[in-house]
Amino acid sequence: MKKPLTAVFVVAALVPAGALAQAAEVAVPSEAPVPPAPPTLVAPAPVGAIMVHDAPLPVTGRPGMQLELHGYVRTLFSTVFNDNAESDFVGQYDGFQMVDARIKVDARKGDTRVHVALDGAVDRRRDSNSAEGEIDARLTDAFVEQTTLGKYIKLTAGQFEAPYDAEEATSTEDMVFAEAAIESRGVKGVEGYNLQGLSLDRQVGLMLSSDPIYFGDGADREEGFGLAYALSATNGNAAGRPQNDNEKLAYTARLELMYGPWITVGVGYHMNELTDGAPPDRLTTERSAMAFDLRAQGFGAHLLGQLMMQTDKVKEVSAEPEVKAQGYHVQVWYEAPFGLTPAYRFAHYDPTSDVKADGPSAVDRIDTDDITVHTLGLGACLPGDVFKVKFDYNLVQENDARAVDNDRLDVLFQGAF
Repeated sequence: MKKPLTAVFVVAALVPAGALAQAAEVAVPSEAPVPPAPPTLVAPAPVGAIMVHDAPLPVTGRPGMQLELHGYVRTLFSTVFNDNAESDFVGQYDGFQMVDARIKVDARKGDTRVHVALDGAVDRRRDSNSAEGEIDARLTDAFVEQTTLGKYIKLTAGQFEAPYDAEEATSTEDMVFAEAAIESRGVKGVEGYNLQGLSLDRQVGLMLSSDPIYFGDGADREEGFGLAYALSATNGNAAGRPQNDNEKLAYTARLELMYGPWITVGVGYHMNELTDGAPPDRLTTERSAMAFDLRAQGFGAHLLGQLMMQTDKVKEVSAEPEVKAQGYHVQVWYEAPFGLTPAYRFAHYDPTSDVKADGPSAVDRIDTDDITVHTLGLGACLPGDVFKVKFDYNLVQENDARAVDNDRLDVLFQGAF
């Protein structure tokens, strides 16, 4: 198709404008009525075309393959209400941040799905309690998924986020607040004292899972009682690592029980051995973790409650303390008219909720890092259902032993397609 079109444009460019005008006069006399233009025929989208805003972007794909393109951009303005005399890093970097610039591609054919997601705005900080670093691009998801026996068994292989807790199971663009709860995400260094969250990072491995399976008379309408499960075996170290950190795999499981779309109860379990350091000075941490959550909705109101627990123990050094972490949050929100979503969240996180050490003084020094956050939020979806703005005010209460002023206002600008 390209060569005939090219020839037409070349001829049109070489023929003088006067000649074209004369040809037009000969073809259509001035007194003669101009015949109506033939109806425009819209050709169907070619097989393998990516659909964006009801317009196909032609791409070459395998015969019968359906391609879908999704993504979102999230820009955050964040300011910390701090006391300059208390810290030289907390609240010293107010301003705009690129949070996400993600593109997701799904290719489907029959019962097979290939998914690839790239993010061009990954925050790579150099050190804890620091804003220094750079925004980098990273592969977030890349997996192939095969469905067998209908919705009962799905096999996934590649890099993915293993289902574990309800907070991380929620798509980023669908989150009620600008950021996840503190027990899931932790604390960035410029927001307060740096803390690692309890949610799992993306990993490489295999997973068996299912779609929601309903039972009884309302099964075809996805009503009544149902369940969904996920079992995965992965490397256990963070995504982006070329190989496993040791010879042991990590195992993650999640089970959800539901009653229609209104109530869902979930439980997750994770076990792993994390190895760090260069040979021969390598230390391995035995980790076990559990998550419990409850989701309920009705008449535009929503509720989410979540509890997470984690235990770490260093294998090679018996004198190292066994550390238990625990965090939870409860959040409610309402789908109000005019695209508004008021919300409130109470969250508490203690990364050293229980420490088993030899000396009580060591325990006292460690156990001073619990934190509580009250978040008042308001989301607004602008006409068109593409552009969203979220306003969050975070009232932060640190442990009295290291109290610091760090209440925070976040304003998120999000566009999704």
